[in-house]
Amino acid sequence: MKRIILCFLIIFSFLSYPVVYAQEGRKSLPIDNEQTSVTLTVIGNTVRVLNATPGSVLEVYNVLGMKVASIKIDSVDKVITLNLPKGWYILKIENIARKVAIK
Repeated sequence: MKRIILCFLIIFSFLSYPVVYAQEGRKSLPIDNEQTSVTLTVIGNTVRVLNATPGSVLEVYNVLGMKVASIKIDSVDKVITLNLPKGWYILKIENIARKVAIK
């Protein structure tokens, strides 16, 4: 029972983040951090990560919380093509998480 409640709390917390619709065109989300300003840009299945710390990892989760991809960021400007089916996903890099919809 505790596990079910914990799952609902985690899903609810992810649903409170802003949504980026990949089909609507180009959306940039500047993320203010004390050290740097990381920007995630989503266009279709392509994700562009700007100003991330080299060596950090971009993790992609489905809405159930299962990790579906993990990509190492090796440069400040990285373009990644995600081969994922249509649906809702959570992108996490360093201590930042964003919810995106791939349509």
